[in-house]
Amino acid sequence: MVCAICTAIKLYVTGKNYLIAILAVAMAVGEFIILLSIIWISDFKHGVPKTFCYVQALAFQYAVYVQIVTALCFAFHIYQLLVHFKQGTSQKLQQFYMIFIAIIPVVVVIIATVVTIKVDAIGPLAINCDIKRPVWARLIGYSGFNLLLTFPGVYFSGRAAFQVFRHLDQFKSKISNGTDSNDSTRAMTGNRNNTNDTSPHEIQIHVDSNHEITNSEATTTSGTRTTITAHRRPRSQSRANQIKAYNMTKAAAIRMVLFACGFALINVLASFQTVSMILKEGLFGEVHNEGIGGNDLAGAFMGSMLFLVFGLPRNMKRCFSRENSDLS
Repeated sequence: MVCAICTAIKLYVTGKNYLIAILAVAMAVGEFIILLSIIWISDFKHGVPKTFCYVQALAFQYAVYVQIVTALCFAFHIYQLLVHFKQGTSQKLQQFYMIFIAIIPVVVVIIATVVTIKVDAIGPLAINCDIKRPVWARLIGYSGFNLLLTFPGVYFSGRAAFQVFRHLDQFKSKISNGTDSNDSTRAMTGNRNNTNDTSPHEIQIHVDSNHEITNSEATTTSGTRTTITAHRRPRSQSRANQIKAYNMTKAAAIRMVLFACGFALINVLASFQTVSMILKEGLFGEVHNEGIGGNDLAGAFMGSMLFLVFGLPRNMKRCFSRENSDLS
């Protein structure tokens, strides 16, 4: 919870990655909901009121729904940005994300509420209340819903990361050989024609005073906007800017890969218990969990993963990675 809060504060202060900030807030809320179980820590299974049990379970379901939907929006945003060269600041796209994040979790939690109340599915586990019986009802919860949405998120993130790494290899070889920077920029961006506009669009890197990629790591622009090409600057300055852009873009691609892999593994871990119970006892069995389960481990690792990928201070990142100052 502390890691998620720190990540959300950092992203809010810097004004970057608002989708990840929403994800971090949802994580912190979900962990706080679980933390409320400490009130009955002496005898949770027998002492927790049934009303609290239902409220805690459904509220936690909602928090986790928001997390997976926000992560999917972030992955899709990066995919559109780097693979299809869509405008990163499109108001329609931003509105779509907000509506999607606001509506989908509410709809799913309403369905989960109706089903769980009808079949009396919620009960106390080791440290929190959750959907317990029958096992098939857990598929409506985050154990099934999150696992289902994890795969398209991994696909979008993987495609975007592959696109960046492919152009980075071309870009590195170009500037190492001293090729004209216009060519290297085109090699990195892989100019494509928009279906509604015959003029080429490029991925351009915007460098701010903090030496980080702004907001969603990159943005698409037309040829009229400022670029990092060298035809208006001395060659040495252009080369330095290109190396800086290469390093930042490479770091952004690595973060995308780490986020996609980490989030996928955590959601698979959270769903493993449900899948194994279905295979063992069938769809109408009951979850028997006397200790810490996969869901608990997933919740413990999720905030830490988010902090390491997006919330770690820049000075600490430099301790773990060597910055390439010369590509020749």
